[in-house]
Amino acid sequence: MDSKAAVTIVANGKHIRAYFITNLAITLVRQTIATALGCVLRPVFGPDTSFVDPVTSRDFPILWETRININYSNRSETVVAYVVKDEEIGFPLLAGMDTTLALQGALFVKGNEQTNPLFGTASEHNDLDPRPVLATGLRSSFVSREWAATSEVVATPVEQENFYDPLTHTTLKLYGMVDVQADDDPTFLAFISDIRTSIVLGIDYFEQKDVKLMFPESTISWPQTEIVRPYRPPARSIAGPTCPKCGLNGHVQSQCTGAREF
Repeated sequence: MDSKAAVTIVANGKHIRAYFITNLAITLVRQTIATALGCVLRPVFGPDTSFVDPVTSRDFPILWETRININYSNRSETVVAYVVKDEEIGFPLLAGMDTTLALQGALFVKGNEQTNPLFGTASEHNDLDPRPVLATGLRSSFVSREWAATSEVVATPVEQENFYDPLTHTTLKLYGMVDVQADDDPTFLAFISDIRTSIVLGIDYFEQKDVKLMFPESTISWPQTEIVRPYRPPARSIAGPTCPKCGLNGHVQSQCTGAREF
């Protein structure tokens, strides 16, 4: 798990922790968080009762559909989120590419904006699309077994049998490692596994390149160490009454916005 893509957002007026996961097309939220946020839960039917991740083939059982108003980086948008059991995901809210795009977020590699190929229209979808998927949610990079078999690369064995992703609770079987070259960059190592696209570039790739996830007023970047935000003067301590609703000083309950942290 990469802590840089883990941020605090305001969702339905409450502070929660969210993870911007660019290798997931939709947004997933834990059932207890959706309840705490006061979300209106709508039933799902038929094919909408599960979601198959187009990268890892992980099947997420969907309990409900809901809408959440999200504030981040001076943007406020109401997004669709899918409610899952708490144990299905490793974070309170996984903000997928749909939420990233709604908040006007974009991926940049060496200054050039990139689009994840699996999240276009259905007519554009290709399980073996040669364009790599940029995955902020995976610590390692991967290639498919089909790509490894048709490419002139030599696979080397690995000691570990599986790779476990703590964000989506997905386990991928490993079949070796290969040297991969993205564009004109130097080669780097990637695991061979059962993925549904040719190449997935994870955080290990990001840390070697100039990769940014940019929003209107904040940027998450690799290999830099922190989230970059515009400078704001430090807040001063405010004297005054303590609000019984949020626990902060300087206002009474009737003036409270209701924002509390989860």
